[in-house]
Amino acid sequence: MPKVTAIIPNYNHERFLEQRIGSVLGQTHQDLEVILLDDASTDGSRRIFEKYATHPRVKAVFINEKNTGVPFKQWNKGVAAASGDYLWFAESDDYADPTLVETLLTRLETSPRVGVAYSQSMGVDANNQPLNSLEEWTRDLHATRWSADFVNSGADECANFLVHRCTIPNASAVLVRRAVYNAVGGADEDFRLSGDWMMWAKLLLASDIAFVAKPLNYFRKHANTVRSSSARGAIALNEAIRIFDYIAKRAPVTPATRDAVCDRLLQRWIGELSQGRFNVGTNFGIYRRLRTVDANLNARLGRRMFRKLRKSA
Repeated sequence: MPKVTAIIPNYNHERFLEQRIGSVLGQTHQDLEVILLDDASTDGSRRIFEKYATHPRVKAVFINEKNTGVPFKQWNKGVAAASGDYLWFAESDDYADPTLVETLLTRLETSPRVGVAYSQSMGVDANNQPLNSLEEWTRDLHATRWSADFVNSGADECANFLVHRCTIPNASAVLVRRAVYNAVGGADEDFRLSGDWMMWAKLLLASDIAFVAKPLNYFRKHANTVRSSSARGAIALNEAIRIFDYIAKRAPVTPATRDAVCDRLLQRWIGELSQGRFNVGTNFGIYRRLRTVDANLNARLGRRMFRKLRKSA
């Protein structure tokens, strides 16, 4: 049985698939199997999958005839077919340094409590040109924390960092202990945008985390990414509220942190309101969900309104 299973879920990333699969098969750690999943792509992705179907390390190829619209269903489908002790969700438009698996596997093998190990990522454009390190994504939470390797308690990571945002910004940079993934019930398939964030929260409330500061993952930023086309609006906000609620009920979140997150969620909602993006029903639903996590929501709204009136006076 292989140590690692690389799961490559794809939808319309024909242009990047050869590089993606090549960077998986070219890892310095060779005790690895590959599972390919296509969610009814309309481009030439199937042709590329068929090319690799007979590769000795490709265990299975799954082609959906109908698009599910939920990438996290593909995660669970891949895990169900996996044999490895560790899981790598290698997104189809990203690619990896050859040492990524070897480096992360060492962290997991030497620390039995660690269930999630990940590296820093480097953003690249559609032509592989470097953009910026994803350290920028977390710098406002802590100026230097992600500049060096660390191992941390999963509960502490959730309470102080993951509660604010998805501080593991790209699944392709992560190696997961399969036993922990199965123990927490896998990915939540009713999440459309933030299922990865919810997955990290579940895993880290059951295990610890290791981080490697060297960028070993290349995160593709292009016009067809889920984040650039869909990561806004009512779905994203509702999912963020759900994740905050989940973490706050299970991790030692301080009152000050809870207050800061609630204020940020409210600010995010008001920003959407000011642009008129949501209808009345959607806004009422968000208000009700916010009230379940923030007992001081009405007072918070009142203070914001008072400050706005004073400013306009």
